[in-house]
Amino acid sequence: MLLSGLGLAQNIEQKLIEILAKGQKQGLAPPKLAIIHGNDSPASKIYIKKKIEKCTQLGCQAELFSFSPFSTKKEVLELVSKLNVDQKIHGILCQLPVFKHWDGNEILQAISPKKDVDGLHPENMGLLLMEKPRFIPCTPQGILWLLDFYQFNLQGKHAFILGRSSIVGRPLSILLSQKKRNMSVTLCHSYSKNWRSLVALADLLIVAVGKPHLLSEETLKKDAIVIDVGVNSTLENGISTTLGDVDTQKIEPKVAAVSQVPGGVGPLTIVSLIYNLCLAAGYPCTQTEMAKPKVFSDKDPK
Repeated sequence: MLLSGLGLAQNIEQKLIEILAKGQKQGLAPPKLAIIHGNDSPASKIYIKKKIEKCTQLGCQAELFSFSPFSTKKEVLELVSKLNVDQKIHGILCQLPVFKHWDGNEILQAISPKKDVDGLHPENMGLLLMEKPRFIPCTPQGILWLLDFYQFNLQGKHAFILGRSSIVGRPLSILLSQKKRNMSVTLCHSYSKNWRSLVALADLLIVAVGKPHLLSEETLKKDAIVIDVGVNSTLENGISTTLGDVDTQKIEPKVAAVSQVPGGVGPLTIVSLIYNLCLAAGYPCTQTEMAKPKVFSDKDPK
């Protein structure tokens, strides 16, 4: 089965539109996001454009603060201090990566944890660890919604995560091992030895490395669920193609389910950001109401 996040993302967007409309009738201000941009990556510009478009589409506001390569870290931190106390700004996002002469971690730590809609501030990571999250990082949140939507029974099973980034792998390893999910988790990275042999043990395999078609011919469980977080752009004969970390065509016949790229986790990551922004602005949202499970027929594989 091929897992798509597009329909679920649209469902969540519609729920957020309704929540925003109701809240604004009660006097709540439209949520406003401040985006700090400081890098030369074309991909970052595309991501920022998509985030601003989605904010506008759903009835939120977004303001972009772009810096040149000659800007100093001090200038950025001064901006963050102003945004932290600006009552019209509800969420602050620093688009990663940043220029090498900046300290990305220091900038993230300077953002008010109550406006940290990426969920990367140490305080928010600590709350996540204590099973009392304020904001769940966007991609892990999207993955959890996708798993809930398709009603996979993962209690007590083994999750294998390839990639230990603070954006995806680490928070996801915490979330899946907590009482709500009750999974055993293996977290591997570039220094892990024999990780390919461990893939065969995974009931849930999450790949977030950023290497196109890293997984294709490995021995996988027939009933494994594979979530592909990779987004890799390749140029062949002048045509740009987006590939995941997983070779979906080769893996799909061998497993129970695999998420598609594009159109799998990506749409849910962006809508998760808007969800966190609504939370930061005081709108009454709950995680469970967002991902209403899919109603399967007897013919649908689970």
